[in-house]
Order: sequence, then C-alpha cells, then structure tokens
Amino acid sequence: MISENCGLPKIRIWTIRNKSGAHPYRSTPVQGLLTRDAARRYTWCNFVMNNLEDHPTFLEDIIWRDEACVPLNGMFNRLNAHTW
Repeated sequence: MISENCGLPKIRIWTIRNKSGAHPYRSTPVQGLLTRDAARRYTWCNFVMNNLEDHPTFLEDIIWRDEACVPLNGMFNRLNAHTW
C-alpha cells in the first residue's frame, strides 16, 4: 500500500490523490491469449521487426493503450484490480 510505503496515513494519501485530480484506473476485461492467435502474433512481430529496420522510432510513434491487462487465462477480478 502507498500509505505503508510512504509512512503516511491512508486519509492523507486520499487527500493528496483527490487534490491532484487522480482517479483509480480500472482494468478492462479482455480475452485470454489463445493458441489460435499465435499466427497473428507472429505476423505482428514480423511486421514490427521489418518496420524497425526502415524506421527506428516505429515503436515510439505508436500510441500504446495500456488499458488492457491480458492474463494468460483471460480472467481477473476487475473489482479488485485498481492502479493509482
């Protein structure tokens, strides 16, 4: 917990969070990685590798959305998964 790591009471952490306008991030459930997806992942990897040769900043130019957590089995409890 943040309060334990910082040595501050929980209420102080909540006050700081509220004043900064921060909100908890809630994960979005997505499907798990399936065996049938291997070909698409392989194609994507080849696409990236080929583009990196011609355009070294290719990965930096992509707008990555870190909103999806992809556990291997595709299951997680959304109500217990908060990131601040």
